[in-house]
Amino acid sequence: MRNAALDHHFNEEKYQLCRSRMIIYSVFLAIFLSVGIFLCHNLVKRIDVAPIKYCDSGSVDYRVYLKENEFYSEAFLPKGMSYPTTAIDYIEFNYNYIFNIDDLTNMDFDYEILGDLIIENNTTKVTALKNTYTLVDHKSKQLKGSNEIVINEKFKVDYTEYNTFANKYRTTYGVDANSYLKVYMKIKRNTIDGSKYTLDSGKDTIILNQVNIPLSERQIEMKIDTQNNKTCEELKFSDKQYINYTNLSFALLCVAISLYLIKKIRYTYKRMLRRRSIYDQYINKLLKEYDRLIVVTKTLIDFRKYNIIKVPEFEELLDVRDNLKVPINYYCYVKHYKGILYIKNEDDIYALFLSSEMLEKDK
Repeated sequence: MRNAALDHHFNEEKYQLCRSRMIIYSVFLAIFLSVGIFLCHNLVKRIDVAPIKYCDSGSVDYRVYLKENEFYSEAFLPKGMSYPTTAIDYIEFNYNYIFNIDDLTNMDFDYEILGDLIIENNTTKVTALKNTYTLVDHKSKQLKGSNEIVINEKFKVDYTEYNTFANKYRTTYGVDANSYLKVYMKIKRNTIDGSKYTLDSGKDTIILNQVNIPLSERQIEMKIDTQNNKTCEELKFSDKQYINYTNLSFALLCVAISLYLIKKIRYTYKRMLRRRSIYDQYINKLLKEYDRLIVVTKTLIDFRKYNIIKVPEFEELLDVRDNLKVPINYYCYVKHYKGILYIKNEDDIYALFLSSEMLEKDK
């Protein structure tokens, strides 16, 4: 009995050691899983940049150059006057555009200057003809690491050419039409690689410095539309993201350690319960099949006062019970691990000692 007790004590220590290891593994698993999940949620980072203000403005100046005549001594007339069309040789324009932003950024500016020759019904103002001409070919400028860009373009418009076309149209079709040449600058802006910002969709293309030059008139006055020549908007934060590779590396490390800990927990759990599971299966089966014959007791008699007769199998204990007509007692030394089935008959005790080791060995 002393050796059995020592054996039980030794195995119980091993069980408790496995149980402690499982708790430690579980704690570390929870820690590494939590850290891994946190890092995974922070794998993708966004550039935290607040919107910034920008302003763009346009201005236009022109001179009307004259043909040789006896009335004007000047070679040209300045902006804002009334001009006799037969005296006009050409018109010189100076278009100016300034873009200013509160922070350094990178942007492309693609621009051109166009002229729309429009002929419309004099009464209803419905367009009858629209031809678009390129007055200044497409050009590009780049804002890089700066906060201001300036575009200046000087060009000439051959007034006689467009006026002659409009007069021919009216004469050919005999219509009472209103005609004019609309001159304007078209600018397309786009943020480029390295920029922290992006333009709102729909605000990347602007029309500036619009001038309407009347055609088919004896005397003309040019009108400048300055409504859209100055605006202030915001460049919004561009939704750019990038992977934090440091977090990714540590997240993968946490996953690897977590998988290792899960493997260790499963192995330790199986090792801890393997023997006890065999014992429980055996005892539960006996208690279920021989419920009327077995009495579960919570107290154990003093075996030192009796003559102990060990039986090797439960079937032999059943034979003793059938002969003596007394119940079989069951007492559990260690839950899930070790117990005894016995029959007391006067000074004798017929005993079947059970343990996980014994059952596993028999198996």
